[in-house]
Amino acid sequence: MRSAGDENAIKEGSKNCRDFLKAMRETKCKVVLTSEIKVEWKKNLSKYARKWWSFMTKSGRITYRKNTVNDDLRKTIENSEKLKTDKRRNAALKDAILIEAALATDEAVVSQDDHARRDFKVIAGEYKRIKSILWINPVSEEDNALEWLNNGARKEDKLLLGFQN
Repeated sequence: MRSAGDENAIKEGSKNCRDFLKAMRETKCKVVLTSEIKVEWKKNLSKYARKWWSFMTKSGRITYRKNTVNDDLRKTIENSEKLKTDKRRNAALKDAILIEAALATDEAVVSQDDHARRDFKVIAGEYKRIKSILWINPVSEEDNALEWLNNGARKEDKLLLGFQN
């Protein structure tokens, strides 16, 4: 959310993130938050993202979920030999809040963190329940997030954590 630039943004990532948030306002999509995600977001909101957040809140399009912690997922991450370093395991444990929220709702994550996506694709081989989670990067040309969103935000195989090339 820090990346979402204002109307004068010149960095490609900032413009893409802002355009994704703008497009999301025009859809009927909702945002799911847990208390943990809310803390992270509040630390990282740009000026534009604050306005967007306010709009989404006022229009009733932010849904809050409690008790989404998934002990099985966290144990899989902690014990994963495929995540070869403690640094990667710890990063995945920190980002598990995104996967837990997705499991509790519509099975979708929107995040620019391709490192986390890579690690959860690895975890999907060990913890099958997350294979069907869609992960889309709003600034990735390859993901083409705006087109995906404007076409109804449907599940596409290539965006699933369990997808194999």
